[in-house]
Amino acid sequence: MTDGNALNEIAGFLDVTPKVLRNVLSRLDFLYREREIPKGSGGKRTLMVPYGALREIQNRIHERIFQPLRLPRYLHGGVRGRSNKTNAREHVGNQMVIVAVV
Repeated sequence: MTDGNALNEIAGFLDVTPKVLRNVLSRLDFLYREREIPKGSGGKRTLMVPYGALREIQNRIHERIFQPLRLPRYLHGGVRGRSNKTNAREHVGNQMVIVAVV
């Protein structure tokens, strides 16, 4: 498979033309807007929010690849509705918790 074939396949999977996909890939630095939101602990968090065709492509990737995944209960990081707190709740009452640091 050549790079052109891969681009065509990805574009087809995302229901965009190869031209649109090439255009988005060549302009990534210009397709984000910076936005600040307050953090719960005080201060602000800076978000880089995609817009236009990039946002649509990211939404399609989410819908077609990530949304159908069923994640195991033990995964917490980066999973909507799960956090350090929900992870810690799983271990309440245990005499010992072993943490592997890599």
